[in-house]
Amino acid sequence: VANLLHKSFLDFLILQVFSCLLCNFGRSSFSLAFF
Repeated sequence: VANLLHKSFLDFLILQVFSCLLCNFGRSSFSLAFF
């Protein structure tokens, strides 16, 4: 159970980091495209 919880937490963390990077990348490319 602890192992499964650890894995899901890791997946959640990776998802958070990925979405954060994606958001920052999208914002910077948006800025480059329009400003």
